[in-house]
Amino acid sequence: MSQMSDQPKKFIISLAEDWGRLPSSSQHIMRVLSREYSILWVDSLGLRTPSVSQKDLKRIFQKLKKFFSGIKEKEPNIYVYSPLVLPYFQNRLARKINQFILTLSLKFSSLEKKLKGGSCGLPAQQQRAWWEG
Repeated sequence: MSQMSDQPKKFIISLAEDWGRLPSSSQHIMRVLSREYSILWVDSLGLRTPSVSQKDLKRIFQKLKKFFSGIKEKEPNIYVYSPLVLPYFQNRLARKINQFILTLSLKFSSLEKKLKGGSCGLPAQQQRAWWEG
């Protein structure tokens, strides 16, 4: 995979479906944009509460495995992060816990250090607020 240089580079954060699960136009667009930008692709958080079905249990274990594997460079300049979240989005406490988990896991990832000097098109003040939590 490619090595990112020490000089600041522009990057894009994409919040979308799980990378590589199904071919999509958003993945195609990010492949094209990755020629000029570093891409942080954040896999889907999930939009429903899982059941105890075999299908959902399999998906839960896949998500756990991807989360504990950390951020991976799947293609040159395309980094994929699969967040770990509580699937109870209607619950305010669960949303707060999820916000805390997402902020910490991105803040302490090795990718954060590589992208910190870059620009994602946000004003510098908003970028600092994102990285500093």
